[in-house]
Amino acid sequence: MTIHRFFVSHILFDGESTSLSGDTSWQISKVLRLIPGDIICIFDGSGKEYRIMLEKVDKKEVTGHKVFEFVNNTEPTVHLSLYHALLPRDTFEHVLQKGTEVGVSTFVPVEAERSIVRIKDIKEEKMQRWQKIVQEAAEQSERGSVPSVMPAQTFQDAITAAVTSGPVLVAWENEEAQFLSQVISNISKDKPISLFVGPEGGFSQEEMEFAKEKGVISVSLGPRILKSETAGPVFAALVLYDFEDLSRKRDVSSRSA
Repeated sequence: MTIHRFFVSHILFDGESTSLSGDTSWQISKVLRLIPGDIICIFDGSGKEYRIMLEKVDKKEVTGHKVFEFVNNTEPTVHLSLYHALLPRDTFEHVLQKGTEVGVSTFVPVEAERSIVRIKDIKEEKMQRWQKIVQEAAEQSERGSVPSVMPAQTFQDAITAAVTSGPVLVAWENEEAQFLSQVISNISKDKPISLFVGPEGGFSQEEMEFAKEKGVISVSLGPRILKSETAGPVFAALVLYDFEDLSRKRDVSSRSA
């Protein structure tokens, strides 16, 4: 039986009971049409999750009591920030959804020289939609936390900020000397790793020269040219695989409430 998961930013219990409202209660009552006695799962990104048996189901408020709680250990062992060039609506949303499923922790939209979509095109409503897409993907893929979607930055500002936090890898189709498999063994997972993926047409020569002057590592993802919306999730998956995150066993420990 499928147990629906819901991210709740602030989970409050009165003894073993809790209540949910807003979009969550609407989805439970009107979209999923759950009824008293059904079990759902709620989490707040702290690592703990709670199985809740529904008692009252209404579009304005849903109440239930805790059946048991457990610790979600599905989060990646390394923090990945994906700095991805802005793309038209559907393709960028694809990056957010699939990147979340793979294990990206932070998304940073980037305006590159060849970007069709520009920073000025990113309104507050779009940022809210992007964060909602990431939340839904985290709920579906049983992530222990919801990735963040940061405000868009220019390529130069993004590179300058990223190099201060840890290693920076840029996927570039014109790179012929270095492959990801050759450099990943020299990169520590003790610090956040930033991955850069360009728009259709890739990063320009001038952008790459700027990035290399800042100390970033340019890598090839292989002999075939990937579409931009494919390259981002693939890049993240390859890094996590090399750090053995994708080969570790799913470990969810639980205890009765």
